[in-house]
Amino acid sequence: MKLQEILQKFGGKEVDVSAFPSYQKWALGYYPTSEMLIDPNLHITLQLDITEAMAHYRQHYSDLAGASFTAYLIWRLVQSMNEIEAFNYRYIDGKWFHLEQPPVFIPVATGKDNNQFTSIQAHLHHQSTQTGRCLVYFGKRYRSEGKELIPFSISLNHGNTDPYLLDVLLQKLNARLTDA
Repeated sequence: MKLQEILQKFGGKEVDVSAFPSYQKWALGYYPTSEMLIDPNLHITLQLDITEAMAHYRQHYSDLAGASFTAYLIWRLVQSMNEIEAFNYRYIDGKWFHLEQPPVFIPVATGKDNNQFTSIQAHLHHQSTQTGRCLVYFGKRYRSEGKELIPFSISLNHGNTDPYLLDVLLQKLNARLTDA
């Protein structure tokens, strides 16, 4: 897809990097272009406590036609990501762009034989990891010590996101998962 098509389809506009604070300006320039880095992404896997979220989903949404907890989880994640500008940045043709409605790619495993993972990494073509997009994967839900948990794996491009922004994202996600 050509740049103009991407910008039109996803509501994109170029980001004025010169207006950012010095560290952010440096990171946006360094991580996607550095020849010293094989992979500019941070790969993090967490076990999310979804006990309250499951109860909220069951109470408010499970009776809706076609509803699934996985769809609810992804819907709330996308809403939370859209609240944090950096999650909407994409690095295309040597420039940073903000996409109002960025595309989302979240692989979903189905069936009862899925393994419960504690860490996972998606290995993609080098160029696709340089775009600034996050790669997200939810694993198989499970119970432990009376809690419902789900593995949540995310690869963050360190040029536009970092563990601090991941923490902000998870706080927003948790609030949305239990909000009517």
